[in-house]
Amino acid sequence: MTHGPRHGPIEHEDLARWYACEVMADAALYDITTVASACRLVLDHPQATFSDHQTARRLLASIRDRAA
Repeated sequence: MTHGPRHGPIEHEDLARWYACEVMADAALYDITTVASACRLVLDHPQATFSDHQTARRLLASIRDRAA
């Protein structure tokens, strides 16, 4: 996801994916369940970028490590 001075998704972005990426970007502000749900949504979303996938995988691995 491209971060910049804009607020909200641009026209072609899916709103759910945009919010999920925002949650991942500010993961420390959310509970683990919310972050994990956002990660799963991004991993399953057809518009998700390679960078989105990397972030989601990294966060899910971190969540798994903390739970172990």
